[in-house]
Amino acid sequence: MKLSPTNLGKASALNVCKYTLVKNGNRFRNQYKTTEGSKYYIVDADKRSKKGCF
Repeated sequence: MKLSPTNLGKASALNVCKYTLVKNGNRFRNQYKTTEGSKYYIVDADKRSKKGCF
């Protein structure tokens, strides 16, 4: 694929990650969005774990 403004716009819209901190502890919510839909995870930095949610 060539790097043109049109193709670059398509490629950058394929995968989007968004992080939101959870108030208690050292955890955050991760939203991973692709062309197939969204997936949500709770990430615990202290335990080094990732669990699916929603």
